[in-house]
Amino acid sequence: MYTLLIDNGHGCNTPGKRSPLLEDGRSRLFEWEFTRRVAQRIAELAPHYDIKPVILVPEDDDVPLSTRATRANNYIRSNPGEKCVLISIHGNAAGNGSSWMSARGWEAWTTVGKTNSDKLAECLYNAARKFFPSDTKFRTDKGDGDQDKENSFTVIYKASCPAVLTENFFYDNLEDCRYMLSYIGIDAIARAHLAGTVYYFTM
Repeated sequence: MYTLLIDNGHGCNTPGKRSPLLEDGRSRLFEWEFTRRVAQRIAELAPHYDIKPVILVPEDDDVPLSTRATRANNYIRSNPGEKCVLISIHGNAAGNGSSWMSARGWEAWTTVGKTNSDKLAECLYNAARKFFPSDTKFRTDKGDGDQDKENSFTVIYKASCPAVLTENFFYDNLEDCRYMLSYIGIDAIARAHLAGTVYYFTM
C-alpha cells in the first residue's frame, strides 16, 4: 500500500481562477470545484490501485501554501512506515477569464534541479499519455533531459517527499474546459494520477 497526499489546488475564495461563461451564458468552470472533483475521484478509485489517498485540504476555503506543505510533512512524520508522494492538482489558464484562449494541454512541474520528483513527474507524463485523448497537447521542457517543467512552487518545494504540481488542461480554452467539466475528463485525470503514482513506486 502506497500513500498519495493530494493537494487539491485553490479555494473558493481565491480571486479569479474561473473560465469564461459557457454557451448557456450562465455556467462556468471554477478551478476550486474542478480540483475537488478530481481529488474526490482519486480517493474513490485509489483502493483499486492499492493506494491510500490523503486529501490535505478538505476545506472549500483557500488554505495558505505553507500550511498545505506543513500538513503533508506532519502526516509523513506521523506515519514513518508509509511510502508517500504528494501531487498538487491544478487547472491552467492563459488569460484572465474574460475570453476564450487558444493555449491548451497538460503539464507537470517539479522543483528546480535533479530530485526524485523528476521520476514521479516522468511517470505521471507516461500515464497521462495513456489515459488522455489522442489530440492532447503535452507541454514539456526537455532542456534538462526530462519532460517536467521546473519552478520553486511552495507546496512542492517545502514537501519532505517527492512532490509534483500538475496543471490539468486549460479552463479558459473551450475544448479543454468541456473536457474538464465532463465525467470522462475527471475520471481520466484521476486515473492518470493514480497510475503514475503506481508506476513511480513499482518501477
